[in-house]
Amino acid sequence: MSAAPALRASKPFEGGQLDRVHPRYPVTLESQYKLVGIDGLQHSGAGRTLNVSRDGILFETYDRLSASAILRCRGIIELSVDWPSIAGNLPLKLTLRGRIVRTDGSRLAIKVEYPGFSTSGLGSAVRTEYPGACAG
Repeated sequence: MSAAPALRASKPFEGGQLDRVHPRYPVTLESQYKLVGIDGLQHSGAGRTLNVSRDGILFETYDRLSASAILRCRGIIELSVDWPSIAGNLPLKLTLRGRIVRTDGSRLAIKVEYPGFSTSGLGSAVRTEYPGACAG
């Protein structure tokens, strides 16, 4: 059995490439988000991705989120990203559920827990996702 990779310190939110276990890629895509708490929908809005990695996304909201809104949803966010389609003209969405691990103004660092893709067209939808992924 091999040893676990060493964790390395990272700079907060500068978007630069660091020595990370999983590299980040600059990807700017329009997105919609929902903060859902025990009592239901707490807040929804739009924003854009700034970068993505295998298990995380740096996301910027177009409105500033209050700390209380994040706390009421226990840091859980559902994100729907307008992903570029390689399958012709069918719209493709990355849908995910994750946990907000850091905030800086309107920027959110999200640890992805349940990712999935969905396509729709010709009157039907095909979904590929992991168990527990948020509905898109």
